[in-house]
Amino acid sequence: MTATQTSEYYDIWALRSWPTLTFDCWHRIRHLTFLPIAQSFLVQRLIHIHQEAIPRDHPLIEVQSAFGGAAIYVAEYISDECVYNGWADQGLWFLREQCEHVSFNECVRRRAGGGKVFINPQFQIY
Repeated sequence: MTATQTSEYYDIWALRSWPTLTFDCWHRIRHLTFLPIAQSFLVQRLIHIHQEAIPRDHPLIEVQSAFGGAAIYVAEYISDECVYNGWADQGLWFLREQCEHVSFNECVRRRAGGGKVFINPQFQIY
């Protein structure tokens, strides 16, 4: 169970939500800035577009990964195997940085036998 904010949801780097947000936003921005596109335009199109307020009365939102400033996990699914690791296992070394919550949530979900991660709109960080 992960948190949201009283204003717009800010933690887009940790968020993976199929089919809407299936990519690492900062990896995509780094990749595209090799093209003659302004980085501020890319931040607007790839990050800010997803930063919307989530009403408190909205139902739980199932995601593959999120953090939002706080998270509560079922302890039995956390082990030494699940670590906050900010490096992807594949890719060029300078493009391997990833949000540490993505790999941690993936591990917890796997250990839970396909467990689920949710954003809880009532679990708000101020």
